[in-house]
Amino acid sequence: MRTSDLSRLFGAKRLSSYSELKAEFSSDEHGSLTIFSLFLFILLLFIAGMAIDLMRFETERVAVQNTLDSAILSASSLSQDADAETMVKDFVAKAGYDPANVTVVETNEYSSDGTSVVGRGVTASTPLSMDTMFMDLMGVTSLNGGAGGGAYEAVQN
Repeated sequence: MRTSDLSRLFGAKRLSSYSELKAEFSSDEHGSLTIFSLFLFILLLFIAGMAIDLMRFETERVAVQNTLDSAILSASSLSQDADAETMVKDFVAKAGYDPANVTVVETNEYSSDGTSVVGRGVTASTPLSMDTMFMDLMGVTSLNGGAGGGAYEAVQN
């Protein structure tokens, strides 16, 4: 088979000069959809990575929030004799979090003669920070937030 037979068979044209070769290359669009698809695929990977990091952070934040809610409700009970701060920090430590980061404020309301507690309020908050796995590739090294809440129990006169 001769060269001209092969070029006729595969649809190839013989280009006589560099300018014709350059013009043919710049007008050829074969493979452009492949490159566009690769860009979309990489974009999809970045979005999926962001979703994973955000869901990890939200799962952790909800777990800390649930722990604080339980601790605050228990500590604000009037039937509780224990110190509210000690109780909240104990709940947090038993859940596996650092109790040193928790801020607890207890307020007591006393009867008119000042002998008994008729109301107790407890608020607690803690900061939350988590290193990212995928968003780090985009320059976001950590996600920061917090959890907190308050409860108040009182008796009527």
